[in-house]
Amino acid sequence: MDPFQPNEVVAPAWLRRGVARLEGAVAADRVAEVVDKAARPLSEGRAGQVLRGEWLGHALHPVLTDLPLGCWLGAGLLDLVGGRRGVRPAHRLVALGLVAAVPTALAGLAEMRTIRDERYRRVAAVHAVGNTAVVGLYLRSWTRRRRSPLGGIMWGLAGGVLAWVTGYLGGHLSFGRGVGVGSRGLDTGAAGTSTVSSPTDDEVSVVEAARLLTVPPEQVAAMVEEGLLTAEGAGAGEMRLRRSEVMAARQLGG
Repeated sequence: MDPFQPNEVVAPAWLRRGVARLEGAVAADRVAEVVDKAARPLSEGRAGQVLRGEWLGHALHPVLTDLPLGCWLGAGLLDLVGGRRGVRPAHRLVALGLVAAVPTALAGLAEMRTIRDERYRRVAAVHAVGNTAVVGLYLRSWTRRRRSPLGGIMWGLAGGVLAWVTGYLGGHLSFGRGVGVGSRGLDTGAAGTSTVSSPTDDEVSVVEAARLLTVPPEQVAAMVEEGLLTAEGAGAGEMRLRRSEVMAARQLGG
């Protein structure tokens, strides 16, 4: 048996079960509605275009996450090995991370409104609420560090642990489910408008479907011909497929 076959490598069962429960948690729909209301003013007009990364060529939110997480990671390292000389720099890094978290959160909220699949909206809502808690923990860490450095460090440690969890959920959405992927605003016509229709979060290309199913693209085309998958027409001259059907076929296939 070839150990490098894609079908041989799967996430741990407990992790798959946890993600499946979260995606199927109907109770999270209420949280998603609240987050959606908060995101509505940010997703409209010019502000929404900027926050979604139309000017950048791809989603802005994943790029911005490096800023607060990098600051907080640096603060944590200084807490561990910086000694007394690292106390003030760590305090400042926590503050910088809090400042950077503001545009990061705004970009994430603007991205939330592009998600149409209710399963992914639930994960995104929990991701948003969890990150709000992370900010709260680091804010507590920042306020405590002057009076009780050890207390501030512990609050920061709690924020860092939770950030790992929420970061995983964000990665699951982007890399596991393909939410927010694809180019934005790269190809423009003479009038300055996009000539390429942007794929929705409910559609994937044949190549992406093949990656998700761990099969050659030719087999995906055969599945379309056999009626196992539904073609949604062309996007930039390329056939697109329903993500929900692809994921269902992936579950049935193993």
